[in-house]
Amino acid sequence: MDRVRDDIGPYLQKKWKALGNHPLVGEARMVELVGALELVKGKGDHIERFENEGTVGTMARDFSFSNGLVMRTVRDSLIISPPLVLSHDDVDELVRIAEKTLDDTYATLKREGQIS
Repeated sequence: MDRVRDDIGPYLQKKWKALGNHPLVGEARMVELVGALELVKGKGDHIERFENEGTVGTMARDFSFSNGLVMRTVRDSLIISPPLVLSHDDVDELVRIAEKTLDDTYATLKREGQIS
């Protein structure tokens, strides 16, 4: 538990929160080892949500599964809760796949004209 609190938890939190810079992410949040990425259509001063709540979250979840990462979806948020035995290399891979998932989702939404 000390390792999670003092080492791997802060390491994952820092990497996870950096995903908040992605144009599809309105907020990247994490407490201990439970994280969420809120997917939005537009961000900035006024966050714009997707019309059919849950559709984009489900699309992103499907991409994450295809990419080899199990993320749960709740409406248009992606949720992770990795095991406590996670290593720094595991975190790097998890975040890499999460970013690929966001990129795949974003590209699909652009191609379909759902975002500009």
